[in-house]
Amino acid sequence: MRGFMTSTTRALVAELRYLFYAKRLFVVLAVVAVGVAVATSGSLSSARSAHAFFERQVVTYERNGILLEDALSAPLTITGDGAMQTIDNPLKYDYLQVSEAVHALQGTAMVGTALDLVTFIFAPLLFLILGASLATYDRTSGTLSFRASRERWVRVVTGKMITLVVISVGATLAAALLALAAAAAISPTVAGLTQEMGYDLVRPESTSPLVLKLGMTTLVCTFFGVVGYAVGVVTRSASWPMVLAALALFLLPFVSRWDPRNLVAVLGSRVYDFWGQFEMRPPIPIADGAALGVLVGYLAAAAVVVVLSARSVRLR
Repeated sequence: MRGFMTSTTRALVAELRYLFYAKRLFVVLAVVAVGVAVATSGSLSSARSAHAFFERQVVTYERNGILLEDALSAPLTITGDGAMQTIDNPLKYDYLQVSEAVHALQGTAMVGTALDLVTFIFAPLLFLILGASLATYDRTSGTLSFRASRERWVRVVTGKMITLVVISVGATLAAALLALAAAAAISPTVAGLTQEMGYDLVRPESTSPLVLKLGMTTLVCTFFGVVGYAVGVVTRSASWPMVLAALALFLLPFVSRWDPRNLVAVLGSRVYDFWGQFEMRPPIPIADGAALGVLVGYLAAAAVVVVLSARSVRLR
């Protein structure tokens, strides 16, 4: 057992060193940084737009004899789902939207704002490519025979899987730290925006604790990383399958309720707040337990491919 752990650790270090010297770790960090930057700039613009729209609505309602104080003291009821919603107190709804948009830019709430965009826009394709790359680079670089002669292949593959988990955790923490830095950088701008408002904002209630958001992002990264590795094993390529994956991720709507993207969206809607500019497309309804079960099934199928690939080395 000790020998297995030692060789697996050695394989993990080798994978991380390769990714470092091949600058792929920097690519992961750069993509995460771009995601945080997009979330920050977009959400700041969204907060300004929400504030300006609300100010116009207040003036319009006052002309019709409805004061802001009266609207805020009245109850708010929303019926329907997705794009088909009926709101019986639009002015209060817009007020709450402004509160969420501004709070999305403040402190730890900015971490959640960054995570929801990174998780649904950047992470899936990034980790599909990373997983496929880990599955194929030994063959394409000509190091397959050399590594297989030095280590049992099962230990090498185990090291690759642990590498995916380590990078998933690292990418999630990097997004969180960059989001905190972004929140600090724009805090004077956000403070100036709130000072322009002639009304106090309420603090919205988060859908879930921050630690759950961090955990969900890590799991999504790991899921797509393992699936990408399995795709790389089956197709023995990290190029054309990823082109198809990119087209599917960004161009195709949810194919069915069993589409992995839809299943992740169903679970993500219970975790992330979506207070910033990014709004997830409405998922096709399915029970949370069923969504989780099917995702675990997909992951298990990918894991079977990984396990089979670890039993022997395919030199061709």
